Amino acid sequence: MRDVTVIVTAYRDPENLSEILDFFTKHGDHALKEVIVSVDEPSEDLRRLIDVYRDRVVFLVSEARRGKVRALNEALSVSTGEIVLFLDSDTRIDDPLFLEKLVSFMDDVDVVEIKKVARGSSLIGKLTYYDYLAFGVASYIFNRRVGLCAGLNGAAFAFRRAALKELGGFKNTVLEDMDIGFRSFFLGLRYRYFHQSAVMVETPSSVRDWVNQRLRWSVGAWLWVKEYLHVLSKASTKYHLESAAAVLVMFPWVLILPVILLSHVPWVLALSLTLWHFAFSLLASLLPFVYIVETLAAFLPPQVFFTLPYFLVYSLAVWSLSRKIGYEVKLSWLTLYFFLYSPLWLSVMIAAFIRVFVLRRSDVKGWKI
Repeated sequence: MRDVTVIVTAYRDPENLSEILDFFTKHGDHALKEVIVSVDEPSEDLRRLIDVYRDRVVFLVSEARRGKVRALNEALSVSTGEIVLFLDSDTRIDDPLFLEKLVSFMDDVDVVEIKKVARGSSLIGKLTYYDYLAFGVASYIFNRRVGLCAGLNGAAFAFRRAALKELGGFKNTVLEDMDIGFRSFFLGLRYRYFHQSAVMVETPSSVRDWVNQRLRWSVGAWLWVKEYLHVLSKASTKYHLESAAAVLVMFPWVLILPVILLSHVPWVLALSLTLWHFAFSLLASLLPFVYIVETLAAFLPPQVFFTLPYFLVYSLAVWSLSRKIGYEVKLSWLTLYFFLYSPLWLSVMIAAFIRVFVLRRSDVKGWKI
């Protein structure tokens, strides 16, 4: 049995697939690993890439769109590695010792969340860097305090084959990564956060692309919560401090919005916030208006006397923990992340909540389950 199987999923366009395949076919002894690429509806560019690597890589090509879950499970069914590394086609690895470090790291681990670093020169790209940083800090908290996985980011993660067999592979859901991570939690599978190296992740090219991506993630998350609410409540109760810390790190405005609504805010403002989120759940182009209302409200007295001290405490905590896992933090960008990016992200989450639980809509644009 080979030590490592690398599984990459691709849909239509090659994105960074050429760089990924070049990396794994050049670094290390090929006999110790296999690379499987599961492709849906390949474009001409992707077909040409398949021809180049056909002798060194296993390609599973479907002319029809199967969806990511089926693509993953079919690749998993033909894999042989004791360790299975999953990557999206828009990722990139720069560290030539990445695989060696990962294999060594997984000596006594069943499931691994891998550190991700967002690369982008645009405003949304630079802010997304701190989004992945926050997820990394949350993952690190569960690594150190719990030792169990509360969710994975599907761009890059790894499992032992025995653990995947115990889990029964991926379930047919929008967020297959979060689902399989949390199911590993209830099976008690050993979890660690791998930050000794990193995977580079492409960021959305525009705010519109970012909104569509995050709305898809959010709808998937709420659909998953809806299905697993009974077991989720038990887990969050048992590890309430760790759960609260992880949520606050990733979504700091989850505390600010309730303060806005409860701190002597005129009922008109509270009603307007509710209506904005309801409208955004129907029409994503209203997002800027939702953000403006929320952010301005956070700086009105008496809310501002909570917002600013809370920001200082949050910044200190995130800065301290992120240094432990190798992220660089610039206060200027962290400030923009807190006051610009975070309320946008929370607005998307609230709109998705309304979409799933109030409007009872589960459709996700541009995504096949």
